[in-house]
Amino acid sequence: SLIERLHERLEQKDNLQIRAQITGQIIADDLDVLLGTYLAPGHKICSIGSNQHKRVQALIAQHDFELFQNRTGSEINVHIWGQGPGYFQAILEQVNPRARVSLPHPAFASTAGGPLPVKYRPLKTEDDTLDVDEEQPFELVDPRFVGQIALRADDGARLFPGQPGTVSFRSARGSVGEVLSEKTVSWLRRMRTQSQSAWH
Repeated sequence: SLIERLHERLEQKDNLQIRAQITGQIIADDLDVLLGTYLAPGHKICSIGSNQHKRVQALIAQHDFELFQNRTGSEINVHIWGQGPGYFQAILEQVNPRARVSLPHPAFASTAGGPLPVKYRPLKTEDDTLDVDEEQPFELVDPRFVGQIALRADDGARLFPGQPGTVSFRSARGSVGEVLSEKTVSWLRRMRTQSQSAWH
């Protein structure tokens, strides 16, 4: 009956509450755009970030995959652009052995000022060995492996989602970190020049 349907709708309205499993900071783009729009049950609205659970995602080239995989569990130096010449140390937790062409965050893309060249994503791909995000218009030109780097709470409190940077290892003599840092900076500059030329 209409009365029963009305009670059902009122009960659904009373249950329209957004709950998060942890306390933290809301991470989302353009939440105001969602006002007045219909969202299906279970639709992801935003993410909740916590300084105690922040991670750095490193996109690793094919030729560096073995190096990073062998260093899993080791300390790694993290340098965030725009925060001076120094770095802080974190732990490389894991490296996903499955390559991906999708972007973990738009800030990685050269079209957004990031260091990595991208291209328009084809409507369909036949390569099922790569992780693809069908909601993104761009994808990486060269597939990358993702390394998860755990931050200390005090370091995580100083960072915001999407901040780009570089990572490197340091040996007992310090030579490995210096070489990797120099190669990383050189490679990033070369990639940025190529991406700018491609989009001109």
